[in-house]
Amino acid sequence: MTCLVPGCKSNYHSQGDSYVPTFSFPTDVETREKWFRAIPRPKGDYEENKRFLVCIHHFREEDIERNIEYYNGVEMIKMPRKKVVLKKFAVPSIFPNCPTYFTDAVAKTQRLSLDDKEEKRMQDVYKKSRTEFQETEAKFRISSLSCIISKLHMIELPNGWLFHRPDSSNILFLKIQFCDEVSTIER
Repeated sequence: MTCLVPGCKSNYHSQGDSYVPTFSFPTDVETREKWFRAIPRPKGDYEENKRFLVCIHHFREEDIERNIEYYNGVEMIKMPRKKVVLKKFAVPSIFPNCPTYFTDAVAKTQRLSLDDKEEKRMQDVYKKSRTEFQETEAKFRISSLSCIISKLHMIELPNGWLFHRPDSSNILFLKIQFCDEVSTIER
């Protein structure tokens, strides 16, 4: 499966290189038209029914999804994909074997598309949430009795409960209940 971009020799047998991933033209009409406009090739040079492919070398790294990410309830897991895919609105923009004016200015400035901005925002929110969780977990982590004693002032006990330290090695948690004008204490 050879690349449509003029001057690109990806996947030609004569090159002897290993396989280079290629991508079919998008089915979305608007994005497909963007691909046709971006690739430095006369529009009449495309045969309507032919399957067109563009290799990975013509896309910015941020346009390519190499990993699958999912949240397992505790942390974000990232695994490499068996086959790389393009992000939804990716458009080829790197044409090294063509005059430099064909290479899209967007690739040079690496501006983020709306999808990229939303993805970055979500990653930032996730990182902030994860950091806050870790800080809270560290703040309330209890590994020994002395740790409990040092954090007693931060513990909010349920209504009716209180604690008492008769000595340095004991803590009593007490619940005072009133039944028929008589108070009882549970330990």
